[in-house]
Amino acid sequence: LFIEKLELPKRVRRLIVSPAAELAQLPWAALGGRTLDVTLVPSATVLLEIRHVSPKRLGKRVIVASPDYTYPGDADAPLMLYAGGLPLPPLPFADAEGRALKRQNDVLLTAEHATEGKLADAIREAGDDTVLHFACHGILNERQPSLSSLALAPSPVSDGFLTSPEILAMPGDYAVVVLSACDVGSMLPAPGEGSVGVPRAFLGAGARSVVANLWRVDDKAGAAFMRHFHDALERGPVAALREARRKLAAEDARWRDPYYWAGWVVWGGAR
Repeated sequence: LFIEKLELPKRVRRLIVSPAAELAQLPWAALGGRTLDVTLVPSATVLLEIRHVSPKRLGKRVIVASPDYTYPGDADAPLMLYAGGLPLPPLPFADAEGRALKRQNDVLLTAEHATEGKLADAIREAGDDTVLHFACHGILNERQPSLSSLALAPSPVSDGFLTSPEILAMPGDYAVVVLSACDVGSMLPAPGEGSVGVPRAFLGAGARSVVANLWRVDDKAGAAFMRHFHDALERGPVAALREARRKLAAEDARWRDPYYWAGWVVWGGAR
């Protein structure tokens, strides 16, 4: 209904949406179907900024998968969610997802090595056009969206929560950032700022595009989807999402339900 009411000319092949409030929860990439590429931007200001970023080739992958959420030297003290006081559960398929994606010369940070410090070092050493992939927990902070975070492994010098301000401070040159992490694919409205959250932080840090999911999905299906996505990524993130949706549905009849694939969207300017 949304797409049809726009009455777009047939020659239009790409739609850029800046969703506000509840509209940011709609699976816009799926609404485009097979003929219309849909990308999201947090605001018109961000769109103006990223339009000046040239398309990227794909460089080395830096993959963060299945961080160890216990404090070093104290296995009985799990890293706790700051909202609700519940320990972060393990992600059984995240480790397999990371290992399946790793190729020659890529960097895989997992378990106790998936810390903020080691991530910053890996990004610095990866050079230009890095493909950055996170298979971990994400935490959406509805009261302070800018403090939404990716949950990495804690270390003696960091708490493990990679927040938006910390993302902006990290050095890096990103072709694509993939957030295969629950909850952080959505962004929240901020007066005068459009939408804010982890995807916007990576766009602000220079990423050409950020791929994320709007809702939590089955771990096994998510790992399979990401495998198909990376196999097609040379064609661009929007085309890769389309190909991953097709292959996921063909791989398992249960995964034809839109719940398993419709939430994946592309934030930013990459085709």
